[in-house]
Amino acid sequence: MFKLKFAKTYDFAIMSKHNLEHVLEDYFTVSENAFCVADGVTRDLKDGTPIVYPETYEQAVELIQKYPNPSGATAAAKICAEGFVSLASSLSTVLEITNAHIMNVLKTVNSEIATLNKNRKIDYVKNDYYACVAVGGIFVDNMLWCFAIGDSTIRILDKDYNIVFDSSATNTALVPYKPSLFLKLRRGTWTWNNAKYRKFWRKRVRNNTWRLFTGKYTFGALTGEKKAIPFIKTYSINLDNAKYILAYSDGCEECLRTKEQMISVIANPEQIKEETHEKTLLIYEKE
Repeated sequence: MFKLKFAKTYDFAIMSKHNLEHVLEDYFTVSENAFCVADGVTRDLKDGTPIVYPETYEQAVELIQKYPNPSGATAAAKICAEGFVSLASSLSTVLEITNAHIMNVLKTVNSEIATLNKNRKIDYVKNDYYACVAVGGIFVDNMLWCFAIGDSTIRILDKDYNIVFDSSATNTALVPYKPSLFLKLRRGTWTWNNAKYRKFWRKRVRNNTWRLFTGKYTFGALTGEKKAIPFIKTYSINLDNAKYILAYSDGCEECLRTKEQMISVIANPEQIKEETHEKTLLIYEKE
């Protein structure tokens, strides 16, 4: 049996340092037998310009003033986390759970996010889809039935802190990016600061199933669009050799890259508060 040892979301380190309140777009939910970490997709500022991640007090205050609050990304993350845990928890009554059951739960969650975006005029810049990436799972006997979409991660370690499973290593949607000749020629102007560039990535690259199935760079997010579904990866993991289960948003990546870092964070998870970006971490430990 696995027990939840730690579960927390932290804001940008600069926000926490100065006790500033910024809208949080990470959201997690846990129940007796299920969990989900959802990371709302970062939005452009109210004026349609891209976010600049704050490094100083002045930049942090400016971000708070200019960033959409409330944020639709938070709403999408909340729908995902609460919806998955609510629906997945009931799967414990199913005699023989399968990955298809997990996928059906995510299809329902994605349709609820579609409702959130209904009647909105999507321009992929100031008014992009309210969306999130996420990981989640349900414990059934000695198995973890789980899913991942986007750059959030489930990582399972044995008693010696060796990685038994890592969802990011098996997510085929995260193939290496190789810039085309067109992009190379436009280097310098074709950047994230260019609204046309952001629209290109959000409209033409994100949730692009043709790119997914042909092995080209793409990425998935739960936007409510049906084409997001092929980007959801489901797994059934035997936990016989597992000691720790980590579920986290991408803000934790830098502090969990090495074995030594993982040992340190599991022993003292509060240290992740010092990481630059917003982050959420759940740690389960086998009793």
